[in-house]
Amino acid sequence: MSKYKFIKKVEEMIKTEDIATLRLIGPLLKYLPGKFQTKAMESSSKDNPYLGFVVEPYSTFLFYELIDLDWARRLIPDGFELEKTNVFNGGQAKYYIAFASFNVKTSAFAGTRLEVNVIARSKKTGLISWIIVDYDTNTLSHDSLKGVIDYTTKQAVFTSDQTS
Repeated sequence: MSKYKFIKKVEEMIKTEDIATLRLIGPLLKYLPGKFQTKAMESSSKDNPYLGFVVEPYSTFLFYELIDLDWARRLIPDGFELEKTNVFNGGQAKYYIAFASFNVKTSAFAGTRLEVNVIARSKKTGLISWIIVDYDTNTLSHDSLKGVIDYTTKQAVFTSDQTS
């Protein structure tokens, strides 16, 4: 698949009406048991396991080399292991923690996020993942510990001044 077909497919997955519906019912989901929320999430991804996810331009990603690897290993879930990666082409592979600030639109939500991620590999699939260790957002989120949650901050602005 060409990169343009891929981009078009991802963009087609993001529907404003779906985001609006989830934004309306999302806060009510906290009253449902976590097991039910997890089951509903798993069920909804059977037909299409992918999430349309577009990070808007002018995002910021800061990478810091992990020094205390024992501490970092406690941050990632069972079934994952820390993975050395290169931040720049030709750079030396190291263990990193990433701080990411970005505006995003997805199949489920749109908003601003600040995330702390550890880069790890799934022992089951072999795929590399950015494991979200913590986050703040002005929109809905879902995680395996808390289920669907409302915003963690009422206001969030991420902007940049592009002058060249």
